[in-house]
Amino acid sequence: MTNDPLRCTLPAVRLDDLLGLLRADGWRLVGPRVRDGAIVYDEMSSAADLPIGWTDEQAPGVYRIRKRDDAAAFGYVVGPHSWKRFLFPPSHTIWSAKKTESGIEIHPGDDQPQRTAFIGVRACELAAIAVQDGVLMNGKFVDADYKARRENTLFVAVNCGQAGGTCFCVSMNTGPKARGGYDIALTEVLDGEHRFVAESEAATDVLRVARKTRGGPGIGRRRRCRRCSGRERCVTYGPVDGYRRHSRSAATQLRERSLG
Repeated sequence: MTNDPLRCTLPAVRLDDLLGLLRADGWRLVGPRVRDGAIVYDEMSSAADLPIGWTDEQAPGVYRIRKRDDAAAFGYVVGPHSWKRFLFPPSHTIWSAKKTESGIEIHPGDDQPQRTAFIGVRACELAAIAVQDGVLMNGKFVDADYKARRENTLFVAVNCGQAGGTCFCVSMNTGPKARGGYDIALTEVLDGEHRFVAESEAATDVLRVARKTRGGPGIGRRRRCRRCSGRERCVTYGPVDGYRRHSRSAATQLRERSLG
C-alpha cells in the first residue's frame, strides 16, 4: 500500500468499472442525470445514467440543455441542483412519537447516513462544501447530522473543460481545476480516443484496479478469500500488474485514508 499520488489514463469504457468498484463496496452513487429538461443530481447505478452526449446553455435568466456532437459524459457546467440537499437535507426526522394503550412511545429518528459517493463534483462546488464544513462541522458548534453525512461521503471530482455564461470560478479562485477536497479527480479528454485522466493520493488502489481490469475477476464481485477464510470483509482481486492482491476493499481503504 502506498500514499504516493497516482495519475493515470482510463479509457472511457473503464469509467463504469470505477463506479462499479465503489458500488460493490456499498457506496450509494449520486451524480448528474438528465431529467425534466435539466441536468440534475440524483441516484445512479452505472455510467450509463450520466448525461452522455448532453450539454447546457446558460446566460442571465436562461437555462436549457441540448445534444452535443460527441459522447462527453461531463460536457456541461454546474446546473440548477446542489449537493447541499444530500449533505444538509431540507427535512430530517429527529424523533417521532406514537400513542399506544399504555402511553407514548418515543422512536429515534433516521438511522446512520448511507455511505454516498458524489460523482462529477466541480471545483466551485468543492469550495462551497468547504464553506459549509467550516460553518456546520469545523466550528464551535457542530451539526451532528451534517458531520455524520459528511464523513460518509466520497467525492469524485471532475475538472471543468468548458465554462457557462454565468460561471465565475476564475474571479473567485475556485476553479476550473479542483485543487483539493476530493478523493478522485477526473479530467475528460475528447480529442482522439475518449478517455479520462484520473489522479488521486487516496485512491491509488481503486485507480489501478479500474485501469488494469475490464470485467475481470474481482470487479464488483466478492468471493470467499482463501487467506482470511471469509472471516474478514475483503475482496480478492483478479490479476493486477502480474500478481494477486489481498486486501480489504480498495474503496474502503480510500475512505479511511482520506478521513485520516
